[in-house]
Amino acid sequence: MKIKKHFSDLKLFGFLSFSIVVTVSIIISISLKAFEKDFIKTTNTELAHITHGIQANMNAWGQTYQASTKIMAESQKLIEAVEKKNLESIQNQLSHLKKTFFSNAILVTDKDFNIISTTSPQVMVGTKFPLATLKSALLERPVLTYATLGTLPFSEFYASEIRNADGKIVGYLILTYDVTTDKFINLINEYGVDCTIFRGDVRQASTLRGVLGTKINNREIEKTVLKDGKMFIGQVEVRGTDFYAVYSPLKNADGTIAGMVFVAREIKIIKTVTNGILKAIIPICVITAIVVIIILSIQLMFERKKLKSRVKILDSKVNWDALTGANSRQFGIEELEHGYINFMRGLPSPAIMMLDVDNFKSVNDTYGHEAGDQVLKKIIDTIYVNCRTNDKIIRWGGDEFIGIFDGMKPEVIPNFAEKLLNSVQNTKFNFGGKETNVTVSLGFSYFSKKDKQSDDVLSRADLALYKSKENGKNSSCINL
Repeated sequence: MKIKKHFSDLKLFGFLSFSIVVTVSIIISISLKAFEKDFIKTTNTELAHITHGIQANMNAWGQTYQASTKIMAESQKLIEAVEKKNLESIQNQLSHLKKTFFSNAILVTDKDFNIISTTSPQVMVGTKFPLATLKSALLERPVLTYATLGTLPFSEFYASEIRNADGKIVGYLILTYDVTTDKFINLINEYGVDCTIFRGDVRQASTLRGVLGTKINNREIEKTVLKDGKMFIGQVEVRGTDFYAVYSPLKNADGTIAGMVFVAREIKIIKTVTNGILKAIIPICVITAIVVIIILSIQLMFERKKLKSRVKILDSKVNWDALTGANSRQFGIEELEHGYINFMRGLPSPAIMMLDVDNFKSVNDTYGHEAGDQVLKKIIDTIYVNCRTNDKIIRWGGDEFIGIFDGMKPEVIPNFAEKLLNSVQNTKFNFGGKETNVTVSLGFSYFSKKDKQSDDVLSRADLALYKSKENGKNSSCINL
């Protein structure tokens, strides 16, 4: 009887031990899957932020290149040479510009779009510059114009009209930058991810090996990104390697989709660690299983903290203007859309303000661009002092800013605007020992039920700003 009882106890102990191991294995499996899901979600969020950061940097380059093209096109020597069709003088000036401002090619066309001078052998003199590309490149917006020209495979284009003293167009100055060069690769390496630029569905530049010139061949991604213009986030396979990836559209200045950007991280650590642990769970004891799950939990917790920290840093880069401390244009677009949707749902409209620095060009011309940067930063500091903590000031472009003020009624605006104008006017600037003042002009408006999109309110605020300028500047106007 004792032997039978002892044998029965052993069977019970064995069954309980097996049950405990199986139960712990299931718990560990469920926990690991939960951690893996959360880790993937955080990874995808980080990749989306990196994508926004890359696009924001490319748009910032676009603004700089477009402004530089416009400045170069206003050179009197270049205007005279183009007007007189002095090809030798034009070529000398373009060669000098190429040394001081890096570009793959700088071109000049006549008024009929025929290329009359170029710094690059990849573009033939005498050929006609594509009219559609030129019209798109002339749009002064913080987005790029992508196209091909000559043997340049996939380039950013920036253009400016060359006008004579009578204001007539005598030609066009065009600056190009090939996005398949090292500039793109160097940018991506800073983020520590793999990335590819597509022209349409064809890979033009990539950190991955052996993929240039190949097509994506994924109908879902092509439809989502290239046709619908939306972002795709998910797990993909590229030449036998699995990635967590984000695809986002590359849009021209006219809104057409020229290609897309692929940002990804290779799937290695999570699946390797998870599968290895699950295979070793059955033969190990309960204590070992508990130790493993604790170690993994701590490890994944630290990884999540690191990822969330990196997401927070990237978020600050995307949402804030580094020079002035104001919010970025991308942040402003999202806030306007949010305010517009709430207004259409019945909530009160925030007050929308447009601010422009009076005579800002003369500050740059007289004292230099560093002085201009100082003016913008100090003006925004002054504006913030007079605002509430929930008010939003956005750098819209150059010396133009937008304000979004929740709960501000029209009758409050005159006093508020006067306070801002006086504060800015009383701010002293010292340039080279000379003390001076700077003023701003303001325009206000509100959302309307007639608005078809969020930025319709900006057109009214811009008209109000224009009236303020007509009234002698350093003033404000409201357009309801």
